[in-house]
This record gives sequence, structure tokens and C-alpha cells, in this order.
Amino acid sequence: FKLTQERLLKIQQQALAKQSIDVEPLKKTVIDILVSLESKPEALLLLLNVKNRDAYTTEHQLRVSILALGFGLFLGMSREQLKSLGLAGLLFDIGKARMPSLLLNKPAKITREDAMLLQHHPQESFKILSTIPNLSEVVKEVALSHHERIDGKGYPRHIHKDRVSRYAKIISIIDTYDALISDRSYARAKSATEAIEILKKNSGDKFDRFLVDKFVEWLTPYPVGSIVELKSGEVAIVLKNYHQQPSKPKLLIVSDKMHRTNKQTILDLSLDPTHSKGSKYEIWNVLLDGVDGIQLKSFLDKDSLGVSIWNKNAKKSSPFESFL
Repeated sequence: FKLTQERLLKIQQQALAKQSIDVEPLKKTVIDILVSLESKPEALLLLLNVKNRDAYTTEHQLRVSILALGFGLFLGMSREQLKSLGLAGLLFDIGKARMPSLLLNKPAKITREDAMLLQHHPQESFKILSTIPNLSEVVKEVALSHHERIDGKGYPRHIHKDRVSRYAKIISIIDTYDALISDRSYARAKSATEAIEILKKNSGDKFDRFLVDKFVEWLTPYPVGSIVELKSGEVAIVLKNYHQQPSKPKLLIVSDKMHRTNKQTILDLSLDPTHSKGSKYEIWNVLLDGVDGIQLKSFLDKDSLGVSIWNKNAKKSSPFESFL
């Protein structure tokens, strides 16, 4: 994560200074992400939920790329298609490097004039990417078209949906989803459940209906990394989903019914476990990260990507050891 963020930051600085840009390291990043998603997808998706608000821009691009690749694998896209999609996720917003930083980090709702200025960033992204030799046309098209809408009311070209590639339509959905579930300078994060409902509400107008339906199917009602409250009162982190049983994921219980953190235990709802009162465990509610002092980052180690979610010094009794 840190290395990729440094690479993205360097490219942003080069774009701002109008210097030549080398995207070869990012192509390697895409391959690394694909390998991780193919071997331990839940581990990588869990790490996406550990966020640093001060590094939103670069983290957002990385998260969009990872989510797009995970979704692309679910859709059955080819290796070459995935490479283009993943690189597009890393570079689609590069034009924002040339937008005023005060505008990008504005704590209040932006004005109409601000919005008009921001709507130039797709063209800026396209201009920057057009200077890079041998760069896939897909990557450039995604940068230019990811804010176009199915109803033709998007920007910057207000074009018909048939002129927008499926790659751009995918990035559009994931760009919005990740923004909604993240703290930004002007808005607090929404839960995954709320974000999914917003996507569904705008399906057919702003977003491609087929792709939204498939994206929601892939995420399931409780995406990996969600913090959920059970009917028994306990709180858990979603570790793994089963598309055949979307309402019964594998969980890591992190607190008792009084929301006191205690020894973590694995609970697989697909096995229909029952608690002490004889009733089956069921998910009751989705919580925002930090509610009642329960923070995802306190249970995950984001510096161990590529090895395991738990670092080498973790206790051997860690429930993640058997999970991973």
C-alpha cells in the first residue's frame, strides 16, 4: 500500500510539473494486486477498510483499482482486460493534480462555480495520459468518460451511453461507492449498506443497471470488512462472503453484547451456529467504523500486505491464522 501510494504521489507531482510520466511501476502494482486477489481475496479486501483521511486521494485511487479488479474477476474478464481496468483505476483521476488543492479539500459543500471547475478534471486526466507512450486507449477513455451518465447528462461530453466503454462504467460505479464509504473533507462516511442503496437508486439513470446489479451481487449485503451487530448484541467484522448464502458470511466476533472487546473468535453463519439461548446467530445491523469505540484498524495490520493480515510478530492464537 505504502509503496503504491508513493508511486501515485510521484506521478501526481510529475503531472503537476508537466514532466514525463513513467507508469511501468504501476503496471507491476496491478499484477501484484491480481495475484493477491486470486490467492487471498478476502485479505486484500479487508485491508481496504483501513483508511487514512489525510491520504484520501492516493488511497482512493488504489482502492478503486483493487475493487475494480476484484469485480472484474467476478465478471470473468480476461487477464488483458483486467490489466487495463486495474491501471485505469489507478490513473483515472490524475487530472485532479492540476486542480486547486483548496478546492479538492474544501470542508464545505462546493459552489456551482467550484463544480464547474472540477468538471474539467476528466479532460485534464486525458491530456496528461495522452502524453504517455504506449498507454492503453482503455485507460485514457476511462479517465475522460468516468463521469458520463447513462441518461446522457454526465460530463464532460454529455455523450450517449453507447459511446461510454464498459470499463468507464465500472470505474464510475466503484469511484462513487468508495467515495461514499469514505470520510472526505466535506462529508462523513456512509455504511456499505447505505452506499449500495444509493447506487441502486441511481441505477439506470447515472449508472449502468446490469453492472450495478452485478456489483451488488459481488459485494453481497455485507461486504468484507463491514462491522456488523448481531441480534445477540455482539459485534463482528465480516471476513468472508458466500454468494450462495449472502446473508450468512464468516465473521470475527470482536465484542460481547455490552460492546466490550474481548477474545476474538471466528463465527461462520453459513454453518447456522446457535448461541447460548438456543437461537441462531443473525446479523441485525451494519455499524460505521468507530461506533462505540470499535475500530477496524485496531484488529488489522495493514503493513503486512503480501504475507498475511497478521504480521510476523502476531500472537499464534490469532483467529486470522486459521482463516488465512
